[in-house]
Order: sequence, then C-alpha cells, then structure tokens
Amino acid sequence: MAMLHPDEDNHANQLSDEQGICGWGISPLTTVVGQHGLDNFDGSLRLLKEMTKRFSSEFDIRYFLLADQERALNIIIEWVDDPNTHVRRLASEGTRPRLPWAMQLPQLRMNPQPTLPILEALRNDKEEYVRRSVANHLNDIAKDHPNLVASMAVGWMQGANKEREKLVRHACRTLIKQGHTVALKAVGVGVPEIEFHGLSLESSTVEFGDALIFSVELRSTSDGPQ
Repeated sequence: MAMLHPDEDNHANQLSDEQGICGWGISPLTTVVGQHGLDNFDGSLRLLKEMTKRFSSEFDIRYFLLADQERALNIIIEWVDDPNTHVRRLASEGTRPRLPWAMQLPQLRMNPQPTLPILEALRNDKEEYVRRSVANHLNDIAKDHPNLVASMAVGWMQGANKEREKLVRHACRTLIKQGHTVALKAVGVGVPEIEFHGLSLESSTVEFGDALIFSVELRSTSDGPQ
C-alpha cells in the first residue's frame, strides 16, 4: 500500500515517479496480490481496490471470486457507490464471467444472478467508462443466457434516456447479430407492419452481365416509426 502513488484520481495512465507507483507499474503488483494474497482475503481486496485507482485490478480480483465467490461479492458490491470511477468500473469489469484475456468464472457463467445487483446499480452511472463495462458484462452473460439478457434489455429500455439506450444496444450486440427476436424488439426492431404493392420489372429478360431494373412499393401501416 505504501508503494502506491498518492494521487488516486488522475494517475491510472501516468508513469510512476518519485512519489509512488502507478500506471503499468501497478500491473505486476496486482498479480502478486491476486496469486499470493488469499490468506488475507479482505485486506487483499482492499489493496486491489486501491491499486485499481492507479491502473486496473480487473484480472486479479478474480482469484478471490474463484476462491470464495460469495465472500468476494459481499465486498465488491460495496464498490458500486465509491466516488472513484475506476473502483465502480472494477465492480462490473472484474466480475465479468468471460472477461477477455482473463480466467473465466465458471460459477458466474452457470448462474449470473449474483452479479445482477452490481449491474443494476451501475446502469445509470454518470461515467460512460463504467456504463460501457456494464454493457460488456451483459454481453458476456448473453453468450450463455441469451433469454435473460434479452428480457433485461426490454425492461431497461422502458423510459430509457440516450445513455441507457446506447448501453442496451451495446449489451445486445451478440444477440442482435444472432437475430434474437426479443433483443431485436428491445432495440426497436420488430415484425414489420407493411403493405406490399407489387413488383414491376423493366423487362422480362436480361442479358448476362446486364442489370435487371425493377421497382417495388412498400407502405408502412404502423402509427409509429419502425
């Protein structure tokens, strides 16, 4: 703890200096805490919380989730109200079940319910950096529990502002690519309400290499945009 740079707000992307370690210099230290700090479970998580303010501890809190998920989440859930942006993001990013380049969390892949209160608490965070993590976390869950995330998307879009809409769309990107009907409906893509008024061809034959010119008229029968 005494090695850390005293500025906990603006040094996550800075170089270490005579005042303390920050930025990339934190990375090997978080690994030491993650791999060797389980015997001091609560103290090590407090230390990783401080380290993430100066870089990121998203990989290393996962050792504690694997060792005792319930105990770790009881600590991590308190971070959603922390004034530091990096700490709030860590609550979401570090608990992602499929975090890229990190060990997966099999229990949370099987049952993501324990982290949903974290995501609910952070979905309206003032920082897009945090909301982006929530979206990526939901996208992780969607790969194993598509119907759960699609259902949440429908609920979260009720009365949503532009920031929430952006979050939900990013969270559902995998489901949208897969054509999940509920997810598509959540982002405003439903069964089209249209009238078809026929197809006309400019000619009944076309030479190989030439263009086939045609026209069609479609008319919306919906009262709203679609």
